[in-house]
Amino acid sequence: MNVQFIDAISTLFSLQRWNFVPRVETWVEAENVAYVSHLIYAVGRNAGLNSKQIEKTLARTIIKSFNKHHLSDISHYTRKAINDVKPGSWAEIEKDVSKETLALFPKEVHRYISDNMIAPLSDPEDENTIEGKLLRFVQMDVAKSECDTNKMAYPENPYYLDLVNVLDSDVQRLREVDNLRTSKSHLKKYVEYIKNMKYLRRWNRINRSVETSVMSHTFVVAALALVTSCIEVNKPESGLPKNFTYRAILRALFHDVPEAFTGDIITPAKTRIKEQAGEEWGEIEMRRLKPLMDATPKNVRADMQEFELLKDLPSGNDDLVGKLVKECDRLSMLLECLFEQSAGRTNTEMTQAYDRYAKTLLSSPWPSIREITLHGLFRKG
Repeated sequence: MNVQFIDAISTLFSLQRWNFVPRVETWVEAENVAYVSHLIYAVGRNAGLNSKQIEKTLARTIIKSFNKHHLSDISHYTRKAINDVKPGSWAEIEKDVSKETLALFPKEVHRYISDNMIAPLSDPEDENTIEGKLLRFVQMDVAKSECDTNKMAYPENPYYLDLVNVLDSDVQRLREVDNLRTSKSHLKKYVEYIKNMKYLRRWNRINRSVETSVMSHTFVVAALALVTSCIEVNKPESGLPKNFTYRAILRALFHDVPEAFTGDIITPAKTRIKEQAGEEWGEIEMRRLKPLMDATPKNVRADMQEFELLKDLPSGNDDLVGKLVKECDRLSMLLECLFEQSAGRTNTEMTQAYDRYAKTLLSSPWPSIREITLHGLFRKG
């Protein structure tokens, strides 16, 4: 395990988008990727894509984000200027960086990472695939929504004025995405509910150096679920189903969605509420989730039921998936504690959580979890 994998997660936790223009709403890269992933899944399922197509698009989205550990957030116009002066050079830069990105991941998953490494955005051949169309459509649509929000606060800013038109024309350039537009148009209320996770601050009682939202935490859990599930599935003796990675990514994306309605309830408080509510806790949570369920399209709602996407981790019949994602959830929490300690801030609550989860994860039944924990703790390359 290359410890730079942990460093790259830290980068995406803190890397600000639109960092050269005034803005009233800030997004870090981890939040953007989690939100884009949710939309890819919902738009794709609503448009009738199958699980293999959606898994490939989700994997490409998550993997591509790690390129920014090396490149940072380079603006659209800077990339365009590079290509205008030397056509095709940005695509070559992306291809070169993709090799460094591959090296971030454990060797056991290099085949999966390579198979899902995104082609340059300007590749017309890739745009002919449904995965390429879905990914680019959602990425551009989300970028435009971020741009529109800040444009309302800064209506005369020339960058926002120009970029809205550019993004519109780029979406129009994509071929055969009318069904994706139609699918997205039926999801307006649903995606706004999902977006609430961006505004939920984790560890809200603590004054932190490295703040994280529920949305950015979701990205980390999804990335860890992708990596660890791939490692475990590829073991000859695992006996895990082929769709295990797909189910793990979905459970990771949805594991904190209820918090968009209940709020980020800290574990001690949630334990007390559950003890008081007893068997009625499930009814309490589902009552709060009713607005989401009412806004959820049929195909997504069917997956929620089949894969138990809104149930606590681990629980239900999908036990193995839930157990792995729960370990990824704990590992993400451990990393947040580690990043806070690295920033020089010590807090009793986070220190105790760090010690508790480190001991649990170092004895995890999943070897991939134990190895990532070991490298995260002791920084061994």
